[in-house]
Amino acid sequence: MLHNSEPPLTGGSQSQPNEAFQGAAQTAVEYDFGRGQVLRYTPPETRLDDVTGEPVIPLLYFQGVNGDDSLPHVMEALGERDKRPVVGIRYTGKLQLTAKPIPPTHEDYDEKSVIPEIEIEHTDDALAALDFLGVEKSDALASSKGGLPMLLAARKRPDAIRNAYADDIAGINNRSPRQTYIDALRLAGHRKVQKILGRSAVQPIVGSIPRSQRSPRSLRDLRIEQKSVAAANLRNVLLEVGANTNVQIRIGSDKGDRGFRTEDVRESLKQNGADRYVQLVENDKGGHGIGTNSLAIDNALKQLREMERTPARSKK
Repeated sequence: MLHNSEPPLTGGSQSQPNEAFQGAAQTAVEYDFGRGQVLRYTPPETRLDDVTGEPVIPLLYFQGVNGDDSLPHVMEALGERDKRPVVGIRYTGKLQLTAKPIPPTHEDYDEKSVIPEIEIEHTDDALAALDFLGVEKSDALASSKGGLPMLLAARKRPDAIRNAYADDIAGINNRSPRQTYIDALRLAGHRKVQKILGRSAVQPIVGSIPRSQRSPRSLRDLRIEQKSVAAANLRNVLLEVGANTNVQIRIGSDKGDRGFRTEDVRESLKQNGADRYVQLVENDKGGHGIGTNSLAIDNALKQLREMERTPARSKK
């Protein structure tokens, strides 16, 4: 298991540097730890940081639900466009679920944090990957569900994360689990209708696997990921990171996203005071999350570059 509370990277094997993916030649498997792989994209040339003038720090990418097939291509697109190394975790084995039960009432859901165990595990995997690769500090980028381990990583190891941007992040609005499921169904239906009508604005990156051709590791694993999204409540974690660490955070929200509505996120940030520390950015990228959406990738990199040029003030 790859887990930073144990001896680093036990039970796995380091892969050959030339082990790459078709259509993503610069994204290689650095380590295989049984149920997953540590991937790293290495650019032909690394740009300099806009402020420090030193080589830019790596980008740690947290993928969304069922993003394993396309992850190498997304990392390649991110790294090529921003001329920086990119690190990610690709899960290939069965997921384990020991998540806390979903609170029975909306009131309970609002009053306390709910952190599914699978997100804690994925957080530790990501931090252990940085340690294994010798990365002392990185920027972080997350798509949808990936925002959960991203926030947990920033709370657990704020020294390891400089700037963090999450697009359509799960777990921070004030919707109940049941409402979240309904929103997800509405979002899926909306996508289907827009595609049939030829109105989808999503522009897939070259070489990526179309969503219709991707298959989850199993229906059970897909269910686990969806349950984690519905159950998670990390609003207090977001507030804690924003108020007590030097991690600069922005959250993106697509104005046409029916599942994670901008107005819900904005209201949620105001309710617990996180809006004082976290910037909400509305965008129009044509779909939920980042995934293989070329426009979403460009938008996310733009936000990270802006944060790079305006370093956060120390809160200590």
